[in-house]
Amino acid sequence: MSELHKIEHMLLGHGVVKAVSSGIIAGALDNYVNEGGNMDARSVGRSAGFGTIVGGAIYASNYIAPSFTNLVPIPDTSFFSGKTLEHRLIEVALGSASAIALGRSGVFGTVIMDRDIPKKVGIILIADVLGEYVADYVHSKPLSYLQ
Repeated sequence: MSELHKIEHMLLGHGVVKAVSSGIIAGALDNYVNEGGNMDARSVGRSAGFGTIVGGAIYASNYIAPSFTNLVPIPDTSFFSGKTLEHRLIEVALGSASAIALGRSGVFGTVIMDRDIPKKVGIILIADVLGEYVADYVHSKPLSYLQ
């Protein structure tokens, strides 16, 4: 494998594309939902911080989730793959928990996760789904979240 191919795979891998797109989507949704679309520096900063945390949490959970799959096997159906559904549920749970923990820690300041936790978890879920679709589209894979 050439060095250029290794660098391209590292920068444009599925996990990186999903994390970056999920972070951007989460930041935009947070600004719209929780900040009322305000574009002042404080609101944009909070939303950008939230998006950064979500992107990082989704990137990490993308690699941690496979070690937890098959804990509670979900049978396959004609609508979804049980293993993929289990992976997505674990990924969203780990991503949400990580984002909330990081957002409440002193590292990023509590201002990012100080309110509307259910809305934030919903934003993380939507960002994860849309980020998966963006990554699949970029890599010319079939657009299917649960297959």
